[in-house]
Amino acid sequence: HQVQVNDEQLNQVFYQTFKTAPPLAFGNVALTELTQKEFDWWKSLAQNVFAEIDQLSYFQDFNVYFDELYRHFLTPDPWLVYPDVFPLLTACQTARIPLTVISNFDSRLLKILDQLSLNAYFDKIFVSSQCQTAKPDRQIFQQALDSHKIPPDQAWHIGDSHREDYLGAQAVGIQAFLIER
Repeated sequence: HQVQVNDEQLNQVFYQTFKTAPPLAFGNVALTELTQKEFDWWKSLAQNVFAEIDQLSYFQDFNVYFDELYRHFLTPDPWLVYPDVFPLLTACQTARIPLTVISNFDSRLLKILDQLSLNAYFDKIFVSSQCQTAKPDRQIFQQALDSHKIPPDQAWHIGDSHREDYLGAQAVGIQAFLIER
């Protein structure tokens, strides 16, 4: 789309904008309405990022660009599965440890996990946009606990965000671990 940006600046502004955006969680809405709300949420975020780095006006048609970007993140191409992930998931599966995903993402996650050959490892997947709540809100953690019918002290939560994952899980009484790659 012939818009040139500094990768480091774009990543930094995206991270800051993502952290200050409203949660990717919506009220009780129909699935057809939900997918549009997810799309609009990400589009607004992307517009804010490019506006913040003074590049939004350089797009000939931001809508076309964003449509392509949104579809790209539905493919496995932009995602990275670290080499240690599959051995760990296999070991947990062998030990019959039920695994659940709790994610502040949207409904595309289900298809992405499938394309990355990850969904078979998880018993349940909780996506904030579908759960009407997002981490660190205790409600999304409680939904996961309730689905497994276990108390918080029998669960672990491993995540990469101190606020959303570590503090969110601890607030419910779940043993939390922070992974820093």
